[in-house]
Amino acid sequence: MKRSEVSFLKDIIKHADKIRAYLGGLEFYEFEQNERLVDVILRNFEIIGEACDKVTQKTKDENPHIPWRNIKGMRNMIVHEYWNVDLKIIWNVYEQNLDGLQRDINHIIDHIIMTEQFRRGDS
Repeated sequence: MKRSEVSFLKDIIKHADKIRAYLGGLEFYEFEQNERLVDVILRNFEIIGEACDKVTQKTKDENPHIPWRNIKGMRNMIVHEYWNVDLKIIWNVYEQNLDGLQRDINHIIDHIIMTEQFRRGDS
């Protein structure tokens, strides 16, 4: 079954929410010392990267401020170079970029839904 672009975008929001819930209130040293937590966080970032890859080129072109290529690149590093993942970079992405990404993705979802409703003639 083919999934809609909005479904993939919602996956990004869902897994970003999970990361925030798991890491909220923790310090970096608590994160890096907890192997299970590291595994969970890396898996959620992997899913975010894969979901970003499923977003249409049109949406990516309309939102060049989102670092689509970097997000996919981080996913590729986690999957294909797992031995070389720098947890400080993962932590910095969580602290510095995740909120903005969620905000931007929510705007895209809203725009897509409004555009679809307009095309159907919904009010």
